Amino acid sequence: MNRPFECPGCGSERIQKARIIMRAGIPIGTETSRKLSPPAEPTSATEPAGRYSIYVGASLLLIGVYTLLTMHTLHANQIGLFLQTTGLILVFLGISLWALSQIKLNAKRPKYKEDYAKWEHLWYCSRCRNTFYDS
Repeated sequence: MNRPFECPGCGSERIQKARIIMRAGIPIGTETSRKLSPPAEPTSATEPAGRYSIYVGASLLLIGVYTLLTMHTLHANQIGLFLQTTGLILVFLGISLWALSQIKLNAKRPKYKEDYAKWEHLWYCSRCRNTFYDS
């Protein structure tokens, strides 16, 4: 895209791309910084919960197997089976949460890419603090 030579608001030539200002870390103030910031990449709050659940479930599953193999009492067998069942449920729950988070993230990615492409064309005037897009 061609660089616009002046701000459409005040006619100043003191303009820069938002991307350059943000990467350079130029102090510009909180409100302006919000306007010039790139769109946030989509993240998922359920993804860490899913991973954590998988880890805990797998651990319980292994502890349950270990209990069944090493202790030969009725009480130990019941504990081992309980741990295995709980572990399997947690692993299944974790995989389900993780898969759901991936589906949600994939649904948000096209909008993010569109917003990011638009942000790549955002300009800032340091004279009047106007933001505008090139054509």
